[in-house]
Amino acid sequence: MHKIERNRPRGFTLIELAFVLALIGLLSAVATSDYAGMMRRGRTLEARSLLQSIDAAERAYYRDHGQYIAGAPSTESVPRGKREPFNDAASGWHELGIRPEGPVYYRYQVTLTDKGYVAQAEGDLNGDGVTSLFKLDGRTHTLTVEHELE
Repeated sequence: MHKIERNRPRGFTLIELAFVLALIGLLSAVATSDYAGMMRRGRTLEARSLLQSIDAAERAYYRDHGQYIAGAPSTESVPRGKREPFNDAASGWHELGIRPEGPVYYRYQVTLTDKGYVAQAEGDLNGDGVTSLFKLDGRTHTLTVEHELE
């Protein structure tokens, strides 16, 4: 037969439980901050990809019409920490065929220059008043970014 130990303590001590709870708290704090950063980085992809679409649409428009076309601001104001509807009825967007699905985190605009255009996206992802600005030069097709993740 097996001998049963009656004096052996069962379960966890208070120190062991406190250690496990502290470890879980630390891991959740790290995961939460990483998650917020990943969400902001993911939202900046909207600006990058839509500016590339605008660049391709401008080149196609130039090929067909011999000139570039300006795009009026796509939202009434710069979105601050939330999405706003893209006004594809504003001047230039319908002609370019730019129509994002759903609301956007950035205000888009295309301005004409003497030899091309500049497409830009401006937004405030976290609503702190600091805006990020993406500019795509239509002559060189280069993208410059200011305060990408604010």
